[in-house]
Parts: sequence; C-alpha cells; structure tokens
Amino acid sequence: MVTDPLGHATLTCFDGDGHAAQTIPPAGVASNNLTPAFCPTSYPAGYGSRLAADAAVSTFDALGDQTQVTTPAPSANPGIRPPRSHTMATGT
Repeated sequence: MVTDPLGHATLTCFDGDGHAAQTIPPAGVASNNLTPAFCPTSYPAGYGSRLAADAAVSTFDALGDQTQVTTPAPSANPGIRPPRSHTMATGT
C-alpha cells in the first residue's frame, strides 16, 4: 500500500510472480476499508473478483506477459456500464 502526502492510499495486490494483478485507487481503498491483508493469497483463483468496484485487474500468462487488463467503468456511470476488458495478443 502506498500513501501520498495527502493521506490517500492506493493498494496494489501482486500475483505469485510479483506482477501487479489488482490495483485499487484511494476512493476504493477508503470506501471498502481495505488493507494489504485483503489481497488474495492464491493466484489466479483468488483474483476472480475485484476488491473494489474501481479496481483495475491484470492477468498474466505463464511467461509473464500481460494478457488481459480489466478497467473499471467510469465513475460518472457507476453500475450502468460493465468493466472494460482488453485482451492482448502475444507473439510466438
């Protein structure tokens, strides 16, 4: 967890290989009273759900390449639009 000079904390949860698998901005940390103890301990099974609605979730393949990023819906439309998901093509 990183806290800025104004006291706003951002929580980042990492997978077993050290990749940032879920990042929760200050609003989500504060509204859900999150701490690092809330980060899942198993990957990928534990990352099936977001810790907060405004969390960004990343998925990585066995080679460590980012294969998918799911970003939250814009805050102006909470609950109306589903999270956006982007799948990356990896070269072989």
